[in-house]
Amino acid sequence: MYCTSCGRALEEDVVTCPSCLNAVAYNGPRPTVRSWLVESILMCFCCCTPLGIPAIVFAAQVKPKLDHGDYQGAEMSSRYAKNLCLVGFGLWALGALAYGILILIALVTEGA
Repeated sequence: MYCTSCGRALEEDVVTCPSCLNAVAYNGPRPTVRSWLVESILMCFCCCTPLGIPAIVFAAQVKPKLDHGDYQGAEMSSRYAKNLCLVGFGLWALGALAYGILILIALVTEGA
């Protein structure tokens, strides 16, 4: 395999040419990584904005990293976005449950 920019001979698993630092064209099937962008946006607007904003940032980094051949970086950004989404939705569920319990306690004590 050769670099399309400078013509240097490259090894098969190289993502960036060590000579000119250009991304090497990937001939195999392109890996897919879930971005979690939709979930991050929903979390930001519906339940947990402080965790939603960094989740959106990490989710938005997935596609550019894949486009530059940084599969490990895309996986890491995807994992961070997923974890932030899970924590945010979990905190929202706990808050909703606590609110429901408080409402139930208020209704029971009011009727007594």
